Amino acid sequence: MTGYDYDIFIIGGGPGGYVAGSYAAQFGKKAAVIEKEAPGGCCLNTGCIPTKIILEAASRYVRAADSGNYGIQAEKVSFSWAELKKHSEKVRTELRSSVSGLLRSRKCDLIHGKAMLSDEHTVAVGDKNFTADTIILATGTQPSIPVRFAGLRHFLTTDSFWDVEKQPESVAIVGGGVAGCEIASALCRLGTRVTIIEQMPEI
Repeated sequence: MTGYDYDIFIIGGGPGGYVAGSYAAQFGKKAAVIEKEAPGGCCLNTGCIPTKIILEAASRYVRAADSGNYGIQAEKVSFSWAELKKHSEKVRTELRSSVSGLLRSRKCDLIHGKAMLSDEHTVAVGDKNFTADTIILATGTQPSIPVRFAGLRHFLTTDSFWDVEKQPESVAIVGGGVAGCEIASALCRLGTRVTIIEQMPEI
């Protein structure tokens, strides 16, 4: 330490941020991670984890419904969106707790708030300033909203999709990338009518 509050200060508590903070603290650095939302970032809260959960649900549902071909009698197979949401939130809550616990066990501070860079060694969080020898920006990503959608109210992003209270009867997914195709694949198998709109020649 050379007069700073921290050796390393990481802005962003996703996979890049909390892993960097964990390793820094493990190897003797005084480190802190700041996150304005839930620890774990997009991957844990709105990306990889909830998407894989809905994909697994769709896969299990289809296998159960089609089990008669293998001599297994499973009558009246049904699917509950509410139960899926409940399970997804349970898993994400446990993983958030694990991220917080990992940082705590390594003695890396986890700060909740929105960070602003004041200079190359200073981060402002509300009315507090934290100084650090090294500052790492691990701010992740957010959905890009096309300008032509700016005035529309009735659309979701890959972040807000997981707040939907009931399974949609039909959806149009703008973007045939990984996130769009995974959600489309799961919803199709669960009975939603899905259209993917992609500007490139291939999804």
